[in-house]
Amino acid sequence: MRITNALVASLAGGACLALGVLGAASAQAHSPEQAHSAASLRAVRTCEVNQDHVPVYSGAGTGHTLIRYVDKGQWFSVYDAKSGWYHGDLWGGQKSVWIQDRFLSKC
Repeated sequence: MRITNALVASLAGGACLALGVLGAASAQAHSPEQAHSAASLRAVRTCEVNQDHVPVYSGAGTGHTLIRYVDKGQWFSVYDAKSGWYHGDLWGGQKSVWIQDRFLSKC
């Protein structure tokens, strides 16, 4: 399934792209409007970080390596979930990271 500019524009206000499509997500996109640059997405949904200084881990749980902190407004493409954690890629950042679900919204 390919995403067209019109589809992205129509979904941008809602911010939740519950597409369930497969492929490689764009790591350079920083907003829903820029998501169309990806040929396809593997994310099941796209979420937005809802607080500042949110920890991002290498696995599902605080016992895993802390990779970095992200701030409110950071977009996150989710493709897996486990026990209150979402696994996915930060737009314009690291891939295959984990964020607690309570720090994400619009998904």
